[in-house]
Amino acid sequence: MRWAILALFFLPLSLLAKEPRVKFVVQKEGARIPILQILQDLNYQFRGEKVFIPHPTVLSVPPIVFHSTVELSYEELKTLLSVHGVELIEQKTKDGRILVVAYSKVSLATALRAIATPFFGPSEKLPEENVLVTQVFPVRYVDPNRVFALIRNMIFSNPARIGNAFFVPGAKVIILRDLKRNVEYYGKIIQALDTPPEEQVLKIVELENAKAEKAAQILTQLFQGKASSPSGASSQQTVRVLSDPRTNKVFIFAPKGKMEKILKILREIDEKMTEGEEARFYVLKLQNVKAEDLGPKINELLTGASPSVTGSEKPKNPAKVKPPTRIIPEPKSNSLLIQASREEYEKIKALVKKLDVAPPQVLI
Repeated sequence: MRWAILALFFLPLSLLAKEPRVKFVVQKEGARIPILQILQDLNYQFRGEKVFIPHPTVLSVPPIVFHSTVELSYEELKTLLSVHGVELIEQKTKDGRILVVAYSKVSLATALRAIATPFFGPSEKLPEENVLVTQVFPVRYVDPNRVFALIRNMIFSNPARIGNAFFVPGAKVIILRDLKRNVEYYGKIIQALDTPPEEQVLKIVELENAKAEKAAQILTQLFQGKASSPSGASSQQTVRVLSDPRTNKVFIFAPKGKMEKILKILREIDEKMTEGEEARFYVLKLQNVKAEDLGPKINELLTGASPSVTGSEKPKNPAKVKPPTRIIPEPKSNSLLIQASREEYEKIKALVKKLDVAPPQVLI
């Protein structure tokens, strides 16, 4: 009886668009338009192709206040009604018409959560109408528990929700039950999160200077753990580094996108450090000056100390310790015995060349 009374209100109104079924026009600023009046106007514009039926709970929804002149398309109007607590659920009839039931989301949310809905598989196309549906989404690559927790939190953030999400442990599928447009929205989020892991590659690098065990230890500390994603990527994203002391090679198993970065760091580790090279011994024979006179002076010049036999000053940073530089005069052969790195020896040799010159001769 109540439905029959409501149907009597469905008469043409003055709020009609010039182009039927295209625009809902509000021409008066500050107009307060009841929900029933909006549905009546839609019934007139669609002329039977869509039949709008108000549920009794819509009577409790306050009128919508339009503060300015506005033209709304059907999709825009549906969004506006949803914001004001009115949901339109469409259902196609056998004769091709579409029944649209308008209901108050708050009043009917609990009841609609339990009713049966059409069921759709992962690859099945959903109907065009915005009806309640249930669809299954497989989760192949990421942790389904984390994806399920994210989707469930998004759905339950709305107290007037209609939909729900379900997860079966061990099945790796998420079941969504909601209005068609909401299922599509959450389904796109699941598909965006469920991406295959990055391709893993193996690289074998033979080191020239650094020890393989030490290099592998450094890389493991830098990249230990999983290259995880917010959705919980699988353990295939782990960076693993092994060493072979016999061949001084490093074996790297890592995601393809990270490999170049790892190899760059490895090249830095394997760089030859000339400051720490082993000291060598040289003999530099003098031609004009005495070794016992020149040796102490060069030692004093290099170290800033007066002892005849001394080493280079030790730096504060142990990582930059240079091999000791020593200059010992050998009087019998008039030579300098030099212990130094190649770089230091070249400097000393250039200095000695300038000092080892014949003294000026005076003719008497």
